Amino acid sequence: MPPKQKKKQMTSIVSSAKGQKLTRSEEKLVRQEEEKKRLEEEEIRLAAERVEQERLDKLRFEEDERKRIAEADKARKQNELPELIQILERNKIAVAKMNKNLREMNKWQRYMRCDGTPDPAISQAINTFINLTKENPNVDVKSLFEGGGTILQLLDELEILLSDTPPDELPEATAFQYQQTIWDLQELLSNINNKATDILLQKAIDLVDIETGNMQEVVTDENITLCLWANFNKNPRFKGYAFVNHNVEFELPKPLAMSDIAVRILHTHYDHISCRSPNFYTHQRAFKMKPAAVEIGSALNEDEEPQAEGEQQEIIEDQKAPEEQKAPEEQKVPEEQHTLEAMQSVDEEAKTPRLTRTKSTASTSSKDEAEMKSITSSKEAISEDLDKKLLSIDTIQEIPILEIDDNIVDFRLYTPLGGVYYYDALKLPPQPKFVKGWRIVQLKDTGLQTCIYPPESTKEDSPTPDEKEGENPPAPPVGITIKLPPKALFFEQPKPARWDPEGQQWRTDGIYNITFEPEEQILSFKMDTFNIFTLSQRYHINMPFRFWEIRPRAENDAILTVVAAFTKVEIRIKNKQVTLQLYTEMALVSSAIALRCSKWNFTSDHDEILLQACESLSSEMIAEEDWSLYMVRPERSHKLKVKESSEELSNEIAENTDFYSNLYHMMRGLASDAAKERILNIDDLFYSNMHEILHATQLLTHTVQVN
Repeated sequence: MPPKQKKKQMTSIVSSAKGQKLTRSEEKLVRQEEEKKRLEEEEIRLAAERVEQERLDKLRFEEDERKRIAEADKARKQNELPELIQILERNKIAVAKMNKNLREMNKWQRYMRCDGTPDPAISQAINTFINLTKENPNVDVKSLFEGGGTILQLLDELEILLSDTPPDELPEATAFQYQQTIWDLQELLSNINNKATDILLQKAIDLVDIETGNMQEVVTDENITLCLWANFNKNPRFKGYAFVNHNVEFELPKPLAMSDIAVRILHTHYDHISCRSPNFYTHQRAFKMKPAAVEIGSALNEDEEPQAEGEQQEIIEDQKAPEEQKAPEEQKVPEEQHTLEAMQSVDEEAKTPRLTRTKSTASTSSKDEAEMKSITSSKEAISEDLDKKLLSIDTIQEIPILEIDDNIVDFRLYTPLGGVYYYDALKLPPQPKFVKGWRIVQLKDTGLQTCIYPPESTKEDSPTPDEKEGENPPAPPVGITIKLPPKALFFEQPKPARWDPEGQQWRTDGIYNITFEPEEQILSFKMDTFNIFTLSQRYHINMPFRFWEIRPRAENDAILTVVAAFTKVEIRIKNKQVTLQLYTEMALVSSAIALRCSKWNFTSDHDEILLQACESLSSEMIAEEDWSLYMVRPERSHKLKVKESSEELSNEIAENTDFYSNLYHMMRGLASDAAKERILNIDDLFYSNMHEILHATQLLTHTVQVN
């Protein structure tokens, strides 16, 4: 009987059973149907039990797998963290030694140089040079500016000495001597610029332009542009002059149109003014400030005596006053001895394989058995302490918040760009006169004299009605128009600021009627008086970054690409002289592992960092499907199962992978043999350069997602 008919028959049997007794055949059909229903329900129940059992077995397996991975991670972590410290210390000592050798070589080359310039590090030589330059009777403007170029080179040498010499090799007295020499050279350079201006003004009558009746002269070199105008025509309708070929134009206030004055617009492509500001060093590192140190080597054995600073201290970016960095004289000798021993140990290590596992090192060590047991028993404490040390290495000391007037340029928010403009009104010196074939020159040893504008009040005792009411009309403003200097990159309308010599600050008040033509890059504004001024731009205008990527090209050769808000920068890091703890580990693997940002990093927890990585042993492009996603946490790192293109983020670990204590060992553990070899043999200078750039750009914190 077909199922439909049978079902219909059963329905009729049941309905008829309500009114009368069932026959035997009908009862049999009912029992069969009930039995079939019971069997179906039993089968469903057994299937559900099987599904539930499979789910429980899967959960139990996953839990067991997690426990296995966690135990393996714990055991591996006890070896990986001390090994990472060993690698970092070895690299740091090697780089310090190479840098020291480089400084010594530069010092010798400086000693052997025979170009007539003094060694700025030798006070006697540089003082003699300064005195001779001051007394030099040379009146050739071109030669004076060439001498200024020499002074700039000496300034660069001193600044490199201050920035590149470690604090333990640069005594405080020597650092102060260098800084004092810098100030003296800057003052000497300013005097040279003024002397050149004075020489031109003393013979201004010889340089008068026939068409305008005034003198307009321009002198340029690679460091300065001097635009000079002298008023001989004294036209009351004169409004200003444009140095067309140099994109500079000034507006002369009407009260000065009939005066014996000259206007100077001196553009120095360097900035020796900003460093005089008290708040300059709230963002810039002062010469007196030395980096503080965090001991990490001592975590391996807290009972050991302190070793050489280069062996056990990780230099970080926070700054301390020199008084906090001074060490007693009696401690200097043992520190130097330890440093020499550390350098010798580096040479000995170079003869052995570059990297040995911690267990192998321990087994081949000459330490006695008791010491080995002591080290083994304390591994867990070491791991925990090392975690804390590593996480604290790159913590930046908070800069105290300073209350700054709204009209003062805050160097934490703005940075001067494009050099400094000296916009002056000067008194015209006496000009030569020709009498009966004689050239008569009135000599005055006063140097440049500034013309005060607005002029000081010379009012009588009886004030005018306007003066009584305090309604004196203001003096006409001073106007200036410039084209933005091409040597600086401006990504928005710059903010002009004038120098306040009394407060030693860049200020934005007293500047108004600012107009800007973006296409022509022309900026115009007016000021109450003639001033030294500069152009400033927001310091973090290109932040947050939109994308970054580290791509190896060859061994110890990689390209760092950063896409910022307004520009794209590619930096090639090679074995040349050229913070987080993660930046250190990224630098260690960057010779073989390509790294780039992840969109998921913007939605992750505060203690999680996500990034993409892929093995790359050549300069070929990497396919999108080859990139993998990795999660780095303070206590562990692992490869994720999801990809960058996944719709949702899951922290589930990728199949056939393990947890690792840090990014470095994770990448090394998942890499091929060729990539491992390249990672283990990374060049110390390449690592140092990459780490320095990563730390400076702060890619992990200064990047934002772009849709």
